[in-house]
Amino acid sequence: MDLSTLNLTRKWRSKSFDQVIGQELSVRMLKNTLYRNQFFPVYLFSGQRGCGKTSTARIFAAAVNCAALQAFQENPKSVTIPCLVCPSCLAMSAGRHPDFFEIDAASHTGVDTVRQLIDSSQLLPVMGRRKIYLIDEAHMLSKASFNALLKILEEPSPSVLFMLATTDVHKIIETVRSRCFQLFFNAVSLDHIHQHLATVCAKESIIVDDQALALISSHAQGSLRDALNLLEQVRFSSAKVTKQAVLAVIGYLDDEQVVTLFEQVFTATPARVLAYMHEIALESYCPERVWERLVACARAALWVKHGVRPQQFLAYEARIKRVVAHCSWAVLSQLCERLHAEQTVFQRTTAKYALIEMILLQASHTTSGTTNGTAGSAAQVVPVVTTASTAATQTVDGTDEEMPEVDDDEDDVKSDDLPALWARFVRDSERLGDPLLKSIFQQGTCTRFVDAQVHVEFSKQFVFFQDWLTTTESSWSPLVRAVFGPKAALQVSFTGNEIRKQIEQPGAEKIGTPVVQQPRPVQSAPVLSGHQYRSYNGPKNNMRIDKKEIVIDITKNVQAWPLAHILVRQFPGTITEIGETTHV
Repeated sequence: MDLSTLNLTRKWRSKSFDQVIGQELSVRMLKNTLYRNQFFPVYLFSGQRGCGKTSTARIFAAAVNCAALQAFQENPKSVTIPCLVCPSCLAMSAGRHPDFFEIDAASHTGVDTVRQLIDSSQLLPVMGRRKIYLIDEAHMLSKASFNALLKILEEPSPSVLFMLATTDVHKIIETVRSRCFQLFFNAVSLDHIHQHLATVCAKESIIVDDQALALISSHAQGSLRDALNLLEQVRFSSAKVTKQAVLAVIGYLDDEQVVTLFEQVFTATPARVLAYMHEIALESYCPERVWERLVACARAALWVKHGVRPQQFLAYEARIKRVVAHCSWAVLSQLCERLHAEQTVFQRTTAKYALIEMILLQASHTTSGTTNGTAGSAAQVVPVVTTASTAATQTVDGTDEEMPEVDDDEDDVKSDDLPALWARFVRDSERLGDPLLKSIFQQGTCTRFVDAQVHVEFSKQFVFFQDWLTTTESSWSPLVRAVFGPKAALQVSFTGNEIRKQIEQPGAEKIGTPVVQQPRPVQSAPVLSGHQYRSYNGPKNNMRIDKKEIVIDITKNVQAWPLAHILVRQFPGTITEIGETTHV
């Protein structure tokens, strides 16, 4: 085939050991095998996509049957193998070598293919010294196929070599891996990719700038094949391969825009953040690329906050330093954790831009509440919440109750004031319009207030509400700052042992006081309206066990079932109790 008709990936595929990029160790091991004439029955080539596994395996197969092999063994410094000119090498280049068989395991996973391979391996080679079988994507073989290969892999004919290539070496069963000579192919470094792309562009007369090559190299993530494919895409989309042309193809935000957006989140108001996202037309970019660059920028900011030069965004290090000076390490860490925690949700949701927008706005609100001069705007997110300077508030029954003032300049709140402040927070949480939130907060105990951190303890049984508290943080965090001070933040732990009574219950204890409910014997369980009885009968060791499950109606007994009421709001279903057990 005419090389001019091939794409860049096939045209620039390595044809000799000297052309393999970034895999010096593996190449040296294979050359030493050829030089010493000591061959292993099975070779396992493993590594990520596009790093040269299959190409190197083909080069090694050509070298094994190359006519210049003996001369190479005598004088390896003056002879290059494969020579690419002998009949065997020419047959390999044309894909017509009678002793080389390449099998795509993804298309031939069955045991019948392996049995045919074993039968044909018993025949002697036709042209070369050895018959060579290359099984690409070997991890796709079925378990039965692997088991059928075991014996032939361990004791093949002296004239046969097997080579396995895979991107998922952990999927190769251990009994096969233990019989292989393993070669690990690393991700190709940025420098090697950049240099190779520059060589390709020079030979192909492609006009390109250095920034574009650097961006392509970074985007390829160690895959030389991906880098060449992207270069060709950009080549056909623009007369000149520039940074802007690459960004347009891959849907990346420019690093300048990413850093500017990062600055807006941590130094400007939420309204300004929204305005800038509209200004740069954020939704016109690939959402996965936007998410990836935001994660990279947040990580770079954490590095800069700790005084370490980041791996990415080096050109904007000074600007990032100015940004992180306005926010604490905890705020940066919280943003990074949120981005990683929501990764699965981001991949599944169809509203990807809405999720990105929500996370950035929440980070902006959090920062607005902890920087000077912006606390007021953050507190106005929930306009119905009473301010922290109000000295009196109304109790549930309508009477006035004196509440302690929280000085904005003070870092701590007196421990004696905590129960009253927390009770006020729980009452005001009703105005958020989320009954579940109020019900959750009612079960908490405010334990201490240190360094603007409000520590609240919940029962271990409420740990499944942790995600809900995180999701709704933007709605209740302004209320925390309104009650406990403009710098306050909630620190939640689920280490308690007791379930607390609801505040609205008549005669309930003060919030924060544990109430131990006495266990109720099953025999004396009250028969409430709506009970249904279901029985299970089954023989076991000549014994019949009758179990009665009581379906409990909790609608008329709120005080006795506080946790049950919280559960049924979130999880539809039936609450049951196991009744008496009768042995017959």
